[in-house]
Order: sequence, then C-alpha cells, then structure tokens
Amino acid sequence: MKRTSAFLFAFLGFAAVAVFSACATVPYKVTGYFVSEKLDSYNGATVAVLPFRGGAGATVTDMANLELGRVNRWRLVERIRVAELYKEQDFDPDRVDDKTAAKIGRMLGAKAVVLGQVYEYTPGRCGVSMRLVDSETGEHLWQARDTLEYRNPGVRELAKGRFDYWRLRKDPEAMAFVTVRALAQTLSR
Repeated sequence: MKRTSAFLFAFLGFAAVAVFSACATVPYKVTGYFVSEKLDSYNGATVAVLPFRGGAGATVTDMANLELGRVNRWRLVERIRVAELYKEQDFDPDRVDDKTAAKIGRMLGAKAVVLGQVYEYTPGRCGVSMRLVDSETGEHLWQARDTLEYRNPGVRELAKGRFDYWRLRKDPEAMAFVTVRALAQTLSR
C-alpha cells in the first residue's frame, strides 16, 4: 500500500510538472489592428511620426519613433524637423485631423504620416492608438489600438528583459513603452 501511494504521489508530481512547464506564457498579441494591402508598397518610403494627442503624447511619440524605427520598414523624418514645423506653423497636436496631417506630411516631404493618441496613461495600464495615413490621398494604410494592463501574463512576457513586474505596475512610462512595442509589432505580421 505504501509503495502504491508513493508511486501515485510521484506520478502525480511528475504529471503536474510536465503540464505546468508546457504552459509557457506567450507574449501578448494585439488583435485590434488593420493593415492595408497597399502597405508593402510603402516599404522604404519616408514617413513622419507626428506628435501624439493626449497628456503623455510627447513621451509616447518618442517611444513610437523608436519602435517604428526598429521595425525598419520606413525612413523616418527627424523628430526635430517635425517639432520645428509644428512650432513654425503653430500646429496643435490635439487639433490635427487626417487632412491637416496629410498636409504636414507633404510639407515634410513624407509619403505618409503616423498619427497617434494616448487615451489612457496610468500606473499599470496604458491605452494607445496609432495609424499610418497617406500624405497625398489621406487613405489609412495601417491602424492599431489597444489597452494593455500589467496583470496580463502575456504583457509581462512582452516586457521581459526590459522591465520588471514592479515597474510595469508602478510606472506609466514602462507600460506605454510595452504598449507601443506591441502595436508596432502588428506591422511585422
């Protein structure tokens, strides 16, 4: 009887380890996105990332520049050129619509522009929307939107090696970075 119990206990322990080790966390994947069939024809094109709307817009715009640069699909207009044009023309990021954005893109010599909005920016939670708009036609070529939360194991996996769990929970900037990274990755699918 003792031998059977020991065998059963060992078997159940082994089975539990096998099951839980097979359940590795998968990085978070954004499902709220759209990619136009025409997007590939913009590979290598000049694209300007315009200042994002929302309270943390400047911070998240910088992150978007970095992450979109890492995707390596386009030549990005220098951020300083975009900032100078906004100042010179007295553009307000919170009042730039698609038509005005297309005009700004043409003024910068960009084939398309990236617009964005930060709609949630709190410790442990961040919501961002980004879209790519053709500077001539105003056509939407790509759009991604999501709200990520630190509690999601896939979000923590996406942040692995960059931020620890505590920082995701406490630092809105860390959550914003992970959110922008997840949105930019939709361009690689």
